[in-house]
Amino acid sequence: MENNVQTHLTSGQFAKVMGVSKDTLFHYDRLGILSPEFKAENGYRYYSINQIDVFKVISILKELEIPLKEIKEYLNKRSPHELIVLLEKEEAMLNSKIKQLQKMKSIISEKKRITQAATEIISTDIIIETDCQAKCDSSCVKDS
Repeated sequence: MENNVQTHLTSGQFAKVMGVSKDTLFHYDRLGILSPEFKAENGYRYYSINQIDVFKVISILKELEIPLKEIKEYLNKRSPHELIVLLEKEEAMLNSKIKQLQKMKSIISEKKRITQAATEIISTDIIIETDCQAKCDSSCVKDS
């Protein structure tokens, strides 16, 4: 099979089009996530323009913080059903993270409210009682 250079890009060209480094492509190749369609006798790696869509899927899944291991597993059995399963799992994790963040935000808001209220107290309105004063006041009340 003869490869048409117009339908293939070198690793440098492919990396530039996808906005990543060649090292990223080499890393993906080592992990078996995305390998060049063929390697020429001169050692150049050539990616098919058809692999652009696969790379975009990888990028989207990475953006969702899905580990490369899981991305590889998905790509090995890629189907609409498998994508739905993967995305549902990610959605559940995000919902859990959102709940945790909302709880943290609530704690911060309450702490901020309490601190703001404390800064609005006028220091002359603060009465400090010592144990002696409390005892004297209670004995005075009894004597009345």
